Amino acid sequence: MSAYAHLVRVSPERLRTVLLSQPTEQEIAVVDVRDSDHTGGHIKSSRHVPTSTLSHTVSELVHTLKDVEKVVFHCVYSMERGPSAATKYIRERQRLMGEGSIAKETTWKDGGEAKDRDETGAVEKQEVYVLDGGFAKWQQAYVHNPIPPPPPSPSPQRIWAALVTWRLLTACPGRRRAVD
Repeated sequence: MSAYAHLVRVSPERLRTVLLSQPTEQEIAVVDVRDSDHTGGHIKSSRHVPTSTLSHTVSELVHTLKDVEKVVFHCVYSMERGPSAATKYIRERQRLMGEGSIAKETTWKDGGEAKDRDETGAVEKQEVYVLDGGFAKWQQAYVHNPIPPPPPSPSPQRIWAALVTWRLLTACPGRRRAVD
């Protein structure tokens, strides 16, 4: 039996689905605990907290992520460093915020109702997960199918150009070319 059997795993497919829905910063945080091997790429929007620094930054990480509903840890394979970091994080959060501050989940829960928050805005029962297969499995599945960037916000120039084109096309029905 693994020393980290108590940790809940989330599949890369499930995590990707959540990240594609463009969650808010209060809904999910992905924490990459790789050290020098972080240079091989990363999950977009993840925060890099090297394992070598975690021992003295875990309290700060708990404080930074106190408002986040779900926290997902990973390393390359999520066999040692990722689960170890998740365990340290859970222990520190319980030390700082109380024993009941971590949800006792056994499976990933999608969506649902908003989490209860205390008077400071911190999530009362945070869910902590480990990415199954780590970054290696993520990269294997999505290296040629990355998360697409969000669509660009329309600039005033693009809106104006679209309006002018529409007006020209509707004012002159026989005219069918766009105006630059």
